[in-house]
Amino acid sequence: MIRDLKHETTSLRKPPIQITSEIYDDGFLRVEHNNFYVECGGMYPKFSQGEFLIISLLTRKAHQYVNAETIWKYIWHESRPFNPESLRSCLKTQIGFKRRSIRRIIAS
Repeated sequence: MIRDLKHETTSLRKPPIQITSEIYDDGFLRVEHNNFYVECGGMYPKFSQGEFLIISLLTRKAHQYVNAETIWKYIWHESRPFNPESLRSCLKTQIGFKRRSIRRIIAS
């Protein structure tokens, strides 16, 4: 009985977290920054370049606060002046859409 319980708990463990400059992998979400690759729960959601850059930045800065201006500059560099109102509506739309997509992936 003890062996069976030990086997069950071992099989439920996720692989260790892998965070490097090129890869973020927490066992559920894998982001390969240089390859524009995302895997989420064994599925491969499609992201626009801007959406991918947001995910990439947030996983690179996991466990850190990332302010709106940092996100803006990471996506648009200096090609557009920082506009917090535009960013807020853009992020709400993109994050809301992707959140629903990821929920569908998790539910299936």
